[in-house]
Amino acid sequence: MRLMVTGACGRIGSHAVRQLLQAGHEVVGTDSMIHAGNLRELAKRIPVVAADVQDLGAMLRVLTDHRVERIVHLAAAIGDQFDTQPWGSYQVNLGGTLNVLEAARHAGVERVAMASTHNVYPKAYGEHGHPTWKPIAEDHPPDPWRPYAVMKLACEHMGRIYAAKYGVDFAAVRYAAYYGAERAIRRGKKAPDVLNRMILEAVEGTATNIERGGEQVFDPVYIKDCAHGVIRAALSDGKRGGRVYNIGGGNPVTLNQAAAAVRRVLPAARIEVGPGADFSPEGEGYHPPLDITRARTEIGYEPQFTLDAGIADCARELEVLLGRK
Repeated sequence: MRLMVTGACGRIGSHAVRQLLQAGHEVVGTDSMIHAGNLRELAKRIPVVAADVQDLGAMLRVLTDHRVERIVHLAAAIGDQFDTQPWGSYQVNLGGTLNVLEAARHAGVERVAMASTHNVYPKAYGEHGHPTWKPIAEDHPPDPWRPYAVMKLACEHMGRIYAAKYGVDFAAVRYAAYYGAERAIRRGKKAPDVLNRMILEAVEGTATNIERGGEQVFDPVYIKDCAHGVIRAALSDGKRGGRVYNIGGGNPVTLNQAAAAVRRVLPAARIEVGPGADFSPEGEGYHPPLDITRARTEIGYEPQFTLDAGIADCARELEVLLGRK
């Protein structure tokens, strides 16, 4: 099958390209800025077109020129700056997705599978919070609190409309907070970066001290499983009809348990975690674990990495990115 991956040079996009090629599919990548960083050795193996999702004409040209059958849509505007500049988030995340859907409609593309976010859900409370931490399912009422999540939720609804009215099948995947070398090396300080930080600092040989939150339950998913999940949404048999799917690690853990896993995999790791149920530096609540039953049942998603295996693979990838291998 011939697929287009938007955001192909991005963190998850590059892994999606790699996995699709390994499975024998033909891939054309698009990105607003072409660079070989995350793609690495793949940059010279596939066509990567400098095409911004904000440009409807460019999207349509790529789809028709390369006779694309399905789309993995991962291009997005992310980062704190878009919390304070929601217009930019709207233009790329909502406007860009509408361009992808509209171009798919006119080019006769069979399906668009899009990355969404767990941020559409409310923060952990009630049975989804302490002490039960019941995983949250896709039919839970959304409560997005960031412009990015608002745009992604709107994209999900528009995708359902395109599936129902315009003949473009659609699916969205809502990622849990993910960890991976490409994210860890950016040295983020937000709550979703806590596991990335532990792995990076263990690889670099520095100590990690987290003031609080050892009993906080969260749902780490490895970056390569994120790519696997959106590919399953794109390629699974049958119509998806605008369905959304949670993509998590399938094994929620406390921060103490995550730290113990890092120590198991990287015995030299020096990690100290304080008590409590909130490791967010901002003192905000965190999102509950994701129930991935629907993804398992309907699109055949199954995490390919246990937590220990993901940490080990992430550490190996970090060694490469840090120039040690």
